[in-house]
Amino acid sequence: MRNTRHLFGIIGMVILLLLLVPYAIDMISVMFTSKRFSVWEQLSLYQWLPVGFAIYMVLRRLAPKNALWLETYTHESIHAAMALLHGRQIKQFVAGEQGGCVYSAGRNRLGETAITLSPYCLPMYVYPLLVIRMVVNTESLWLPDILIGFALCLHVYCFVTQTNTDQPDIRCFPLVYSYLYIVCGLVMNFCIIWVAFFSQYNVFSSFWRMVCAVWGNLAGLFV
Repeated sequence: MRNTRHLFGIIGMVILLLLLVPYAIDMISVMFTSKRFSVWEQLSLYQWLPVGFAIYMVLRRLAPKNALWLETYTHESIHAAMALLHGRQIKQFVAGEQGGCVYSAGRNRLGETAITLSPYCLPMYVYPLLVIRMVVNTESLWLPDILIGFALCLHVYCFVTQTNTDQPDIRCFPLVYSYLYIVCGLVMNFCIIWVAFFSQYNVFSSFWRMVCAVWGNLAGLFV
C-alpha cells in the first residue's frame, strides 16, 4: 500500500514538473528576450537581492556558529510550521549547533511528506517578506528586498549543505520520491518568487498566475 502510494506520487510529480518547467522557462525568457525592455532594465527589479546575499555570506564568515544555529533553527522551524499547518501538535523542538529535531503528534498522516521534506525546498522566511513588500511604497522597496535576499541566501545555503542522501528526512521515503518532491517544490517556489517582483504582480497574483499556467498547460494536453 505504501509503495503504491509512493508510485502514484512519483507519477503525479513527474506530470507536475512537465507542466511547471515550460512556465518557468517562459518567465525567464520574458526577462532575457523581451523586445520592450533591456535585460539590465528587467534585472533591476532584483537589484537589491544581491546585497542581502552578500550580507548573509559576510555573517557566515564572521559568525559561523551563529549562522549554523540559524540554519538549523530554520530547518526545524519549517518542520514545525508544516506540522502545525497539518493539525499536528508539537511535542518537542530542539535546534543547536550539533543539529536539531522536531517531534509532533496527531492522527493526520496526509501531511507526512510535506512535514518531512519541506525544509529542503520551502524558503519559508521569504513569503512573509513578500507580503510586506506589497504594502511598502516604491521608494522603500530596497529594504524588504535586501531582507528577501538575506532570507533567500539563508535558504540556498541550507539547501546546499543539508540536502544529501545521508539525511534521515530524505531517506524516510524512496530517494526518487524524495528528490522529485524537492525539485517540484523548488521549481514552484522559484516561479512564484520570480514573478512576485514583476511590477504588475505580487506574491498572491504570481501564485495564481502559476496555477492558471499549469492548468492551461494541462488542458492543452487534451485539446
